[in-house]
Amino acid sequence: MAVLFGKDYDIIANRDFQLVLLANLAAPLGTALLSPLLDSLTAPFRVSSTEIGLLITVFTAPGIFIIPLTGALSDRYGRKPILVFGLVLFGVTGSSIALTADFHVALALRFFQGAGLACITPVLITSIGDMYEGGQETTGQGLRFGVSGLTATVFPVLAGVLVVIAWQYPFLIYSIAIPIAVVVFLWFEEPLASSDRPIAARTNNSDDQYLWKILKLLTQVKVGAFLLARVIPVCIYIGFLTYNSVLTVQLRSGTPLQAGILVGVTSMTYALVATQAGRIRDALDGMEMSLIAGNACLGFGLIIVTLTQEFRTGVLGATLLGTGFGITLAQYRSTATKMAPEAYRGGLVSIAESIGRIGATLTPVGIGVVVSVFNPILGFQTAVQWTMTSLGLGGAILGITSVLVMSNTVVTEV
Repeated sequence: MAVLFGKDYDIIANRDFQLVLLANLAAPLGTALLSPLLDSLTAPFRVSSTEIGLLITVFTAPGIFIIPLTGALSDRYGRKPILVFGLVLFGVTGSSIALTADFHVALALRFFQGAGLACITPVLITSIGDMYEGGQETTGQGLRFGVSGLTATVFPVLAGVLVVIAWQYPFLIYSIAIPIAVVVFLWFEEPLASSDRPIAARTNNSDDQYLWKILKLLTQVKVGAFLLARVIPVCIYIGFLTYNSVLTVQLRSGTPLQAGILVGVTSMTYALVATQAGRIRDALDGMEMSLIAGNACLGFGLIIVTLTQEFRTGVLGATLLGTGFGITLAQYRSTATKMAPEAYRGGLVSIAESIGRIGATLTPVGIGVVVSVFNPILGFQTAVQWTMTSLGLGGAILGITSVLVMSNTVVTEV
């Protein structure tokens, strides 16, 4: 185990950490499961290739507003109640999509499923920050993200097989969140159970003071640069997930299974890379260089996937993209938990996740708008390729710049 995960491998023996990893099985399915299916769902829902992307958009949208609220609630009332509620809502609404062929009903269910996810991921990230410090915390975040990658590797490929049998079957996979919620409810203990009161309650801060200090954190240059850097990997990855099916099936004459394999390769890669987040940071002489390398891999990986006409080369691009995603997201989430004092940790982590949801929500819409504008001029294929290439190159440059600013500034006491 030490060879696989480094000197902090023993955190895996912690039952509460095991339950965090179990709960995390549901989180990545929200978008990754649908990526290879989108083109296949246009017929049963009777919508266009552009409209079907709304299944991604409405899923990510509620997190923009709900995640900051769930973070504050988890700081004040505890992690466990928010997590259990989120898992149940995610599982029930997601699996219910299999019962309707009405696109508007499906969009509504996806919206509420996204609200469920908004109660899951920030709580899991914050809980790991509660449990561990230093290298253990970085390893814990990497392992959690690694589980996300493994989940997003297996289930999209399974979904690509099931959709050939019946388009409804992949949605039933979402019901896995319901028994997980039961297990978490029965056995998960609050990370700060040594106190009778949640973190924020022990600060004696009023709600106004809590909000004021969170806002004061957000005005600092380092935090602002971090939030900008944090959203870049999400935009690139969601762009890939949204247009992977179009690029593979329509532009390269591939199959939904090949589209699922590309998602699987990306997910497997970022799963493996994320588990080595601490080692990569040490090998590249610190966070700054590792994040620069990660952003470069993200951008060029997307460009390769977009421009290649060969499936094998697309696998290479997907591997690079996954490498960048694994390096950046694991380390950004580790950074977020230590940027704020304990009493405001859930709030800042949730705001960072909310910013990520803004990027995830706007990316499919933004790409769709740009493609629509240039389609009459360049043709559909060229418009898609130029738009996605610009996203990869621009995202890499902006991400690296943000990392440099973040690394050379400090957070002052709030």
